This record gives sequence, C-alpha cells and structure tokens, in this order.
Amino acid sequence: MSSKPFDREPPGGRLGPESITAAYIILIAWGIGVYGFSIANINYIYVNDFLRLVAQVLLAGYFIVGVFIIHIGWSFFNRKKMFLTLVSMIVLWTVAASVLCFLQVLNGHPLAQLIFSVIVVIQLVCLLVVARNRLPLSNQFKFFLTYTSIVLFIIFGTIAVLQLAGYRRRGGVGTDGIFHQILGEDLAGKVAGAYFITYVSAIVIAILIGGIVHIRRKWNFFYELPPDRTIEGYLIYIPPKFGYSKGKWGYLPVGSSDFPDPVAFIEEKNGVRYFKRKVHRAPIEDFSLLKRPGTEKGVFTCRVSDGESKQVKVFYEDGVGKWRLGKWHPYEFEEINEKAE
Repeated sequence: MSSKPFDREPPGGRLGPESITAAYIILIAWGIGVYGFSIANINYIYVNDFLRLVAQVLLAGYFIVGVFIIHIGWSFFNRKKMFLTLVSMIVLWTVAASVLCFLQVLNGHPLAQLIFSVIVVIQLVCLLVVARNRLPLSNQFKFFLTYTSIVLFIIFGTIAVLQLAGYRRRGGVGTDGIFHQILGEDLAGKVAGAYFITYVSAIVIAILIGGIVHIRRKWNFFYELPPDRTIEGYLIYIPPKFGYSKGKWGYLPVGSSDFPDPVAFIEEKNGVRYFKRKVHRAPIEDFSLLKRPGTEKGVFTCRVSDGESKQVKVFYEDGVGKWRLGKWHPYEFEEINEKAE
C-alpha cells in the first residue's frame, strides 16, 4: 500500500472561487450577455437620448459595481458571500439590459411591452425565491426545475413565434405568417425579436440560478450536521472526476459560512499525515492528523503549526458528475488509500 497516493504540490484545486482572479473570470465571462445587449441598445436601437444614456450607464456600471463587489466582499466578508452577491448582480444587470432592449424594440406597442415585462417578473420571482434561501434545498431545486420549464417554454415559444411570423432564414420576417396577417409586418417582426431577447436572458439566469442551488446543496450539508463540541472542523476529500487523476482536499471550520479552504496532502510518516492549508486572506499553514485509539470513524486529532491539538472529522464525497451531487461519508485514510490504488 502506497503511503503517498495524493498531490504533493501546494494547494491549488478549486472548491469555489478561491481567488480574486476567479471572481474576475466569472464577472467577465458572464458579462458577455450584458455587453451584447448594451451594444445593441447604444448603437443599433434608438428611441431617445435618455434610453441610450441608460444603456451606457448599465454597461459602465456593470464593471464598476462588479469590481466593487469583488474587492469589498473579499476584504470584509468571505468568498461565498462575495460569489453569491456577484452572481445576483450579474443576473440583475443581464435582466436590466435585456428588458431595455426589448422595450426599445417594442416601442409604440405598450400591450406587447406589458406581456414581455410579465415574463421578466416571473423570472425575477424565481430568482428571489432561490436567493432568499428560506426554503429547504429540495424545494429550491423544484423552483429551479420550474424556472427551467419556463425557459423551455420561452425557447419553443420563440420558435413558434418566428414560424408564425413567417420567418425565413435569409429573408427575415416574410409576409405570409399568421402573426403578420393579424398584427402587421412591423409588430410581427418586433414580437419575434423580443421573444429572442427574452430567451437569451432567460438562459443566462437559468444557468446562474442553477449554480446557486448547486453550491448550496453541495456545501450546506456541513452546516446541517448535528453539533459536536469535540469537532472543530471538517477535512473533506473529493475524488477525481471527468478523467482527472488527482482528487481535491478542503478544510471547513465548524460554523463557517464560506467555501472550504484548499488543502494539499504532503506525506505520511509513522502514522501521521501532513497537509498544507491555504487559508482565506492568510498565509498557508501546516497541519498534521493522527488517529487516536477509540475514536469514531473519520475522527482524527489535528495539530496546526505546533499549536494546540483539536479534533477534526474527515469526509469523502461518494458520487460522480459535476451537477449530480454525491453523498458525504465519514472516511478513514486506509479506505482512501485503497480507493486511490
């Protein structure tokens, strides 16, 4: 049996946005939707100077407010609160930019504007229910499925509207569609465009809401464990997935509302296992684990940087798939070694 089966490099595996760089990647990657809608609002759809100014403020404010959230959340709160706040801000900006876009497209048609505004309100209600985190996780997942069904309705609605509007792949909206005959060529084309805009924003919101639910379902397990005054933290192991050869380690103090800190397994000597932990906004610390006779499964004595001894419990995630969450089980290193081999 190998005594060194795991990664010996410094902590670096992602268990959440452990760095400001990761937060910036999220901000920029998901800002593509906001950027696209804003460019359309500023350069291609003109109703009046005030709405163009609103679009410019949305575009500039997205990056300004996003950077503010990242640095304030990182400095004064924690990574999880920073991440959830950043995701909520991205959703709100995406909705605002897309709403401005379809309101301008449907300029002069207040009834059509009202119908699409109601669709957006339904999206925001779903987001609010998930973001408030007042419901059991199973019910949050049901809300996510409800929202996904709404997105699917919008997708098929978009296809139906385009067909009914007489849409041609190269010729745009024709003159032989049912919507064209009922609404007229101008309104039929605008309704088709508004459906497409709403569909794009709905997809972005669905992905982000799904991410929020996924994170809460994965990490809230540790907050719901029965209190144990002898346990001061949880050392967790996530097995390799998607063909990666190395698993990930993390450490979560009892009572923490943050993501787990990245941990690297260094070596094993004489029954003692040595790790390095990358603490949030603090230097990397060394700690070691020793199994004491008579302790329950998964419970180890931990010594951090020659400090006082404390007890931690080791958990391992049994499950595969990025979005299919596994179950956490107390684990012994001998079993982990056997699995690694």
